[in-house]
Amino acid sequence: MKIAALSFQYPTGILANIGDWIQTLAVEQHLPRVDFYLDRDSLNTYQGDECLLVMNGWFSHRPEAWPPSDRIVPIFHGFHITPGAVEHYRRHIDYFKKHAPIGCRDQSTLDIVKSWGVEAYLSYCTTLTFPTRTKAPEEELVFLVDAPKLAHRIKRWKEKLSVQHEVAPVSSAVQREFAKDLLAMYRDKASLVVTSRIHAAMPCMAMGIPTLYMPKNPDGRTNIINEFGDPSSEVIENGLRELLGIRRKRIFIKNKINESLKTQISKKLRSRVEETLS
Repeated sequence: MKIAALSFQYPTGILANIGDWIQTLAVEQHLPRVDFYLDRDSLNTYQGDECLLVMNGWFSHRPEAWPPSDRIVPIFHGFHITPGAVEHYRRHIDYFKKHAPIGCRDQSTLDIVKSWGVEAYLSYCTTLTFPTRTKAPEEELVFLVDAPKLAHRIKRWKEKLSVQHEVAPVSSAVQREFAKDLLAMYRDKASLVVTSRIHAAMPCMAMGIPTLYMPKNPDGRTNIINEFGDPSSEVIENGLRELLGIRRKRIFIKNKINESLKTQISKKLRSRVEETLS
């Protein structure tokens, strides 16, 4: 059986979200290979060879295009349903039952799927499985990821770099390479990441990078971090106390994911892939 991974083509006027590609890169770690990519928002149009596809991430800009083609054998792991699309997906309960169990990335999605009488489990997000970096950077460089207004508040560090996860909708290949380079830059150079992006926060946590996560609109999708987020005294003592009082509704998270959790997520996904391919 061929193996596909998700790619992303965005509607006119919508910037590309590199966080989507970070999720695909996270899944690729656990696949024996990737034969080709399929656009997340047009899976219903695929008519090629039968293929395995991990349904990981946010669904979607085009919920009306659900369900996917019957040429796709889905593995639901890290699946999130955006609240505005729930009614669209509810119409296809039989599809979810056929391809259960549904691995849900957050409790809100799990509650929705279980309320339909569909077998499901909490899989968390595959971006939590990126390898822990082997050494800390030599210099103190703070990455402000979609958090430009905080630049003047961080006084202890002179070296700050602002990064955006929304970019011009260039080709999928360019987006993927940019996502790879961005993850490598966080891993090799970040002494601290301050971000409003959940798919900057979670991979950085997984890599062992001290991370301050401040969601713009906390909801069921972002509350996943409550499962393993708590203050890291090491980071607090390094001059960030003032940041904790800037606004409410922020989460200050520790700088490393429990390795047993990473192993649990990885083993479950790999076992499902192997079972489907056998």
